[in-house]
Amino acid sequence: MNKLLQSNFTNLDFEIGTLTKLVHRSHKICFLGYAYHPYHIAMDVGTLTLLAFSYWWVYRQPQISFLAFFGAFLSMQAAYFTIRFLKQRIWGVTERSFIQDSILILLPTYKLVSLVFGNAMPTQGM
Repeated sequence: MNKLLQSNFTNLDFEIGTLTKLVHRSHKICFLGYAYHPYHIAMDVGTLTLLAFSYWWVYRQPQISFLAFFGAFLSMQAAYFTIRFLKQRIWGVTERSFIQDSILILLPTYKLVSLVFGNAMPTQGM
């Protein structure tokens, strides 16, 4: 029994050491000569995944074109960047809140831009 516990602790130490090495290596990733933080990698992968799914979805929906969706998406991202920049300049706040930002910035901006572009929007809950 004692050997089993020692063995488990040894494996646990190895796993923590391996994880620590992976974390340190992930913070040293460079892209085009610039440091590429793992958080930004995850955000970019998520954005690309969203656009790939959106292309697939829009391709099957005759009510909206991908260019119209993409225009609304870029406008939404530009508005989000601008509001975050102003929030930082005016109040000195750089934190993000997913729920708050989604409800107060992203969804209304997407809805407004979609209406301006003439994109089809559901009028009733699904």
